[in-house]
Amino acid sequence: MKFAGSPCGQHGSYVFYKGLRYTSPPPHAAPRLLALGEFVFLKIWPHEDIVSIGEPQLMWEDRASGNLLVSLKLYFRPENTPEGRSGEHGEMNGAGAFISTHD
Repeated sequence: MKFAGSPCGQHGSYVFYKGLRYTSPPPHAAPRLLALGEFVFLKIWPHEDIVSIGEPQLMWEDRASGNLLVSLKLYFRPENTPEGRSGEHGEMNGAGAFISTHD
């Protein structure tokens, strides 16, 4: 992982960026660019088949430690939460999209 573009801000030892380049594991090993506000599918736990959606909120480098950091908002399907799916979550159609039960 490596940040893309010029820094967009700085605060103390933190330097902020709007995008990063990363390489997916094989067989999809082509380099990709991920920008703030875009979405990416993530497999959070290696022993589970649960996939969530991550939306980067903040990308920064801590120059004091050399760490590259990304803050993500994670989205899970209701059935992948401890409470599980309930009637208020709506139905899933064949394309994998959710249909709201609210007006």
